[in-house]
Amino acid sequence: MPGYKIAILPTTSLQENLFTPESDAVLAELGEVVRNEKDEAMETSEVAEMIADCDGVMTSWGVKRLDAEAVAKAGKLKVVAHAAGTVKPIVSNELWAKGVRVSSGACQIAVEVAEDALGKLICGLKDVFRLSQGLRDGGWWEARAASWARSLGRKKVGIVSASHVGKHMMKLLTMFDCEVLLYDPTVSVDDAAGWGARKVEFDEFCSESDAISIHAPSIPATAKMFDADAFAKMRDRCVIVNTARGSVIDEKALIAELEKGRLYALLDVTDPEPPADDSPFRKLENVLLTPHVAGGPDNRWRIGLHAAREIARCLAGESMEGEVTKEMLANIA
Repeated sequence: MPGYKIAILPTTSLQENLFTPESDAVLAELGEVVRNEKDEAMETSEVAEMIADCDGVMTSWGVKRLDAEAVAKAGKLKVVAHAAGTVKPIVSNELWAKGVRVSSGACQIAVEVAEDALGKLICGLKDVFRLSQGLRDGGWWEARAASWARSLGRKKVGIVSASHVGKHMMKLLTMFDCEVLLYDPTVSVDDAAGWGARKVEFDEFCSESDAISIHAPSIPATAKMFDADAFAKMRDRCVIVNTARGSVIDEKALIAELEKGRLYALLDVTDPEPPADDSPFRKLENVLLTPHVAGGPDNRWRIGLHAAREIARCLAGESMEGEVTKEMLANIA
């Protein structure tokens, strides 16, 4: 047994969702494991006391920032594995200054989000939800006659951002006979080709895609990137799936275009969340809303196991799959 000490900071109820016998076994192999034994967030002073002599720390949703007070006495600390998505709520300049390596579970959440997005994409192209409502309203032939139902075959599917989710989405789309267009100014043509996609500029992306799946982070460069001009360029019957962040869409512009009946939007995220009670998103027949569940709790066992393995990898001197550096923060959600 290596003899390390690992601190687990999430609440007890979250630990129940994150940990399985498999992840517990990974941690047990490392040495002593100490845990938050309360079903509430630990105060900074409590965190500081628990991690003072720890080699690794696991954080998650609701854990307070590891600031100067929290890490002041953590002289042995080598790694923080965040069993959640973005690490922005838990990292600090003081943590980086100590040379602590940080890992995120975003690459694991990405699996479920991409599956959700693909399901929405297929159902959107097949016009499943409007057809179903037409049948509930008593129609059959009328619903079929008005349907936009199409398959993925030989369609152009646009992916926004080669993020963890975007990359997994491109991987899933290799199983279908479709052309994948990638808009991401940070990647090369060759990188895109390696993921099975063709890199395009934004205007071509908007005008050529039959369906669009958005996986961009919420950063200044992506704020309302889909505006009135972008929507006006889109093909009639274009299906827009957003499982990323609501801020990447100018919602007034999208609503204006949806009211024309030209487009179909499947939105897991909005800005704000939830949308206002009188938001047209709640009433338009060419909108499907889900309440930010694309990366739901069913995936948390995967995130916990990943975090345990990341701590083990780091302490063994190996690379971490989900490592995040200070320099990366500006381009992630």
